[in-house]
Amino acid sequence: MARKSKQIEESSSGDPPELAISPEKVCFVIIKTREFDAKDIVTEPNTASNPSDDKTISVLEDHSDDPVAQELT
Repeated sequence: MARKSKQIEESSSGDPPELAISPEKVCFVIIKTREFDAKDIVTEPNTASNPSDDKTISVLEDHSDDPVAQELT
């Protein structure tokens, strides 16, 4: 993630600067970060049970192919 950040200069009238990133993008990053932060260690790596029986708890486990981590990087 070697992106140059745009510096935002405050206008001479004292108005708050206009953001260079959309509020939707900021919300997306916040939601994905919360999803990533909620992850837990993998407890049963090779479980053969039905996910609906387990209340789909494996979604909260931190797997190596986690799409949330890929979306944040």
